[in-house]
Formats: sequence, C-alpha cells, structure tokens
Amino acid sequence: MPPKGTWSPASNLSTLLISIRLLLANPNPEDPLLADVAREYMQQRSVYLHKAAAFTQQYAMKSTGTSDEAA
Repeated sequence: MPPKGTWSPASNLSTLLISIRLLLANPNPEDPLLADVAREYMQQRSVYLHKAAAFTQQYAMKSTGTSDEAA
C-alpha cells in the first residue's frame, strides 16, 4: 500500500497547486523533508523566520540594478 498523501493520476493541476499552497501556509514539521529545518521551525521560530525572509529576499524577490539584468 502506498504511503498516505502520495500523488495519484486522479490528481489534477488545480489540486496539486492547492496542496502546495496549503503546505506553504501550514507546514507539517512532524513529517519533514529536512529534519534540521523542522527542528529549527519548532524550537527557534524567530531564527527560522529570519532565515526564511533572507532566502526569500535572495532567491524569490527581483532585485534591481544587479549585473544579472545587464545582458
């Protein structure tokens, strides 16, 4: 029997995107992909949030005036 919560062919793109959005809004640290990140999330929330904001700024926000844009 496959593990609970696995993808099935009956899932569609809309269901997949809703599932991703829900996991981002409500992470499940009891079943983590990265145990050290889940531990930080549960035990040092302020450190976790600071790192999450830094990663978001670095990798998900468009910065202006960088050399990446000069092509």
